[in-house]
Amino acid sequence: YQGSAAMQLDSQAAMAALGGNAAAILANHGVFVVAKGVHQAYLRCQSLEMRARLAWHISAIGEGVPMQDGLVSMAGVLMDRAGWPGAWEAMVRREMRRDPSFLD
Repeated sequence: YQGSAAMQLDSQAAMAALGGNAAAILANHGVFVVAKGVHQAYLRCQSLEMRARLAWHISAIGEGVPMQDGLVSMAGVLMDRAGWPGAWEAMVRREMRRDPSFLD
């Protein structure tokens, strides 16, 4: 594959830009999430989506007050550990109903 060297450089640049973070919003491209497995990646994507949507709503009404850094970090750690109980399982059941062959 001719683009593999360029892709490797791009992936290295992306990881360097991510730093020690687990997720980033890419301008005009969606999100970039790293995780130990699919379950954790799904929960991180869901968390990022929920937090971005909430931030947008708060910004739209003009009443937002930034959270203290310590609270932001604590909330991120708690969400990463627990997520929403049952969210992963519900997504898997939905996908199994849509296409049972994805388990093959």
